[in-house]
Amino acid sequence: MRNLIKKVSALEEIYIERYPDVSSAKLKPFTHWLIWGVRERRVFFPNLRLALAGNKLTVTASFDRDNTSDTRIPLEVLEQFDRSSEIEMALPTTNEITNSRFSVFDGSAIRTRTGVDPKIVKPFLERRYQAILITSRLVTGGAEKYLAKIAGHIPNGNISKTLVISTEDTKREFEERDLPNVIETLRNADHLFWSVNSGFPDNEETFARFVRGLSSEVIFVCNSDLGYRMLDRFSKGIATSSKLVALFFSFGNRETVTWARLYARKLIGKVTIVSDNSTFVREARDLDPLVGETLMKVIPAPCEQVPTQEFMEKIKRRFEFQSTITRWLWIGRIETHKDIDALAILAKLRPRDKFELFGTVERSPSTKTLFRLRNVYYKGFQKNWKEFPFERYAGLIFTSSFEGMPNTLLECSQEAIPMIISDVGGIRDTFDERNSLLVKRSHDPIQTAQNFDEAIGRLLSKTELEMRELLIEAHERVASRHSEDAFGKLLRELLENG
Repeated sequence: MRNLIKKVSALEEIYIERYPDVSSAKLKPFTHWLIWGVRERRVFFPNLRLALAGNKLTVTASFDRDNTSDTRIPLEVLEQFDRSSEIEMALPTTNEITNSRFSVFDGSAIRTRTGVDPKIVKPFLERRYQAILITSRLVTGGAEKYLAKIAGHIPNGNISKTLVISTEDTKREFEERDLPNVIETLRNADHLFWSVNSGFPDNEETFARFVRGLSSEVIFVCNSDLGYRMLDRFSKGIATSSKLVALFFSFGNRETVTWARLYARKLIGKVTIVSDNSTFVREARDLDPLVGETLMKVIPAPCEQVPTQEFMEKIKRRFEFQSTITRWLWIGRIETHKDIDALAILAKLRPRDKFELFGTVERSPSTKTLFRLRNVYYKGFQKNWKEFPFERYAGLIFTSSFEGMPNTLLECSQEAIPMIISDVGGIRDTFDERNSLLVKRSHDPIQTAQNFDEAIGRLLSKTELEMRELLIEAHERVASRHSEDAFGKLLRELLENG
């Protein structure tokens, strides 16, 4: 009780107004409450009742006219009331609180918001959001780009009325990241970092109460374990005020599909389920026949289109460029699942070629081995690709072990650069032998590297006419399937019809 007593003086006036007979007593109001009020079930602290029955002390928290009782007073419950008093202390009656959305957050059990500082969530509960985007981390991956595009295409949307919630990030981690303009759209949104490292509980009930209290028009959950758990258990309640969409972005291999499919199976019939690639739908269906294509929707990620005339100029510059050195471009996170082991072996197979790598680096034995090679060059993180000289490279090497539909390939298709790609995940949704060179992968990185080496040989042997056809087909295929207009149309249909 020590923490509650600190605010006694501010609450005594309310207590006297509520119970005028107390003013005639020759006791301080709080003392009167402790001696007589508790036994008489009088309310001193807003929304909190203490009552004695024999030797048992009972606490009752009352919210939304729904009561819950316990024969004990957990310390965390008292702490929550104490921390809330600055927000709720001036309430004239029990169920009448300044911000009605706090009552939704509290629900019938104040203990469910244990670990959440009311001062932090108060500004968010005071705003009216049109959309909430829940993701695991705000990094430079495809999922964040996908969410940024969704935010930009919400019908009659206003990004300032969008809240982005990261369930695994801290604000400090986010601010220290060297982020490109990829998620620029999201920078003008509000941000909340609801993670254990930020002091928030990894509790789907607490999270659900908060999200429901926001009462936004639509909620998108993308690749967030906490978000999926919240939808699984509490979608029915949240759906009374918000449209719910579960996004499964870029799940392209059996392992990740297995994890995501478990949630997709649970969420069918509860929320709208969307993926950016059909491979996830096919793999999920194979693993569980009850998860069918009719129960999921595919909305391909959009890609900024390069106009045809500008694209033809890029092709022209490619054939005009002359060099005695064969350079290969590699873009992406430099980490194990991108199969940098096969990339290292490929570099050894082609010692006269140069391999230039752009992206963030995972510290691992594989990256150390890769960067020891004399013909492998790490070029750092490229923020602006608009003026990048793609024509200086013979092609893009994409060795990833698994993918959904990588943005790197979509964007490079607009830069008139030939692409040699791992034949994995949802890549065949858009790319095939007519617009790229697809490479069969092997569990053996040596065999995979040899397959890439053979594909390089096939690319370098192509005539100028064959190369032009390859580049133009890639440009047109992405322009037709991944246009901003097509994405916006599918999203509108989703939000209007479900």
